[in-house]
Amino acid sequence: ARHILVATEPEAQSVLDRLAAGEDFSALAAEVSLDVTTRDFGGDLGWFIREELLDVTLADTAFAIGEGEITGPVITRLGYHVLQTIEKEERVIEPERMPLLVENVFNRWLEEELLAANIVRNQ
Repeated sequence: ARHILVATEPEAQSVLDRLAAGEDFSALAAEVSLDVTTRDFGGDLGWFIREELLDVTLADTAFAIGEGEITGPVITRLGYHVLQTIEKEERVIEPERMPLLVENVFNRWLEEELLAANIVRNQ
């Protein structure tokens, strides 16, 4: 997948409008994306599994849309994303990626537990 990250919803809508008018996704990412780690690569997020992305909403959206589809804005704590799923494929997960995956799965579980917790302190 690839994405373009902007600060506001109107900016995201402008990106969507420009893409609908035929502008190139990669060029637009390089021009306007706030994500300094991906903008020079056309917004490319590379291959990933759902648990690798730090934001569940972004991951769920990437997996929900079809190949080649563009959607947005997807709101995360980082801003507003315009997202395109480029390709889907079942692949073997490289062993060097496993520690990050395990950490992400644990952190998501912990966050859900903390949100659902009812903590009472007796004094």
